[in-house]
Amino acid sequence: MRFGRFGALALLVGCGSGNSVRGDVDGDPVPLRSGYFAQDDNFFDGGDGIIYVRLTDIEDACAADTQWNADIEDADDTSDLEDFWQDDLPEDFWVIDLYLRVGDPDDDLSGKILDGVAWDEVTEKDDQIYGQITHYTSYLDQEYWDALLGGPGVDPDDYYGVWYTDGGDLEPASTSGPSR
Repeated sequence: MRFGRFGALALLVGCGSGNSVRGDVDGDPVPLRSGYFAQDDNFFDGGDGIIYVRLTDIEDACAADTQWNADIEDADDTSDLEDFWQDDLPEDFWVIDLYLRVGDPDDDLSGKILDGVAWDEVTEKDDQIYGQITHYTSYLDQEYWDALLGGPGVDPDDYYGVWYTDGGDLEPASTSGPSR
């Protein structure tokens, strides 16, 4: 079974942990402890690439997502997905996902202004960014996975809350020295 958003892509992945960012969403704290990025140089028609950035409060997001993606390849049914989700991920956690559409992911983006795309728009040209914040509040169970695959519907609010970007700009900056 294939459920991973980038499961079929050959991606360059960079992982890191030990970073910390603090902020809040609707008054709830969002402590971020780790993150990683992945890129695909030719993700979009016309050759534009994508850089995917994930920040989360999971201790080692890269290891957790790598394990989850490996496990779902072995899933025979939705009960397996429920088991793997519970084994690989905590019950309650935050995720910030950023999707940067760029001409060439290997180019230096420092000093560029990436145009934020609202939640109801699509990235149509390079140098655009879209993001979402998800707060998972319950394990994704068999009923959830059945609904995702066309079974009876479930209320996503029983499992997570999602906040989407609504435009804005991002200006990447380069730093010299070690990351913290």
